Amino acid sequence: MKPAGFGIVLSLALGLASSLAADHDLPVDRMMNAFVKIEPTQVQLVVRVPLDLMRGIPFPLEGSEYDLAAAGPATELALIFLADGFVILENGVRLAPSGSRTS
Repeated sequence: MKPAGFGIVLSLALGLASSLAADHDLPVDRMMNAFVKIEPTQVQLVVRVPLDLMRGIPFPLEGSEYDLAAAGPATELALIFLADGFVILENGVRLAPSGSRTS
């Protein structure tokens, strides 16, 4: 992706975030943070999504808190949905993610 595509990538990410907020009843005090790095052969997208915004994903609970030690399958499902939800285009063609991970 060419550096000129940065504006497209940024506008798509912002558009997704705003469409998610318009389509769902999300808490107003939560936000997703994203960072995009464009290199000659790849685009890196890093997104921080609070777990409570992932309402459709069955994250396990231990009492009233998330049980992150047991959240492996739910995390994998969240990565699939997030990869599908973020659209990055190069010359009008959607780029496919080559991988994803959590930290």
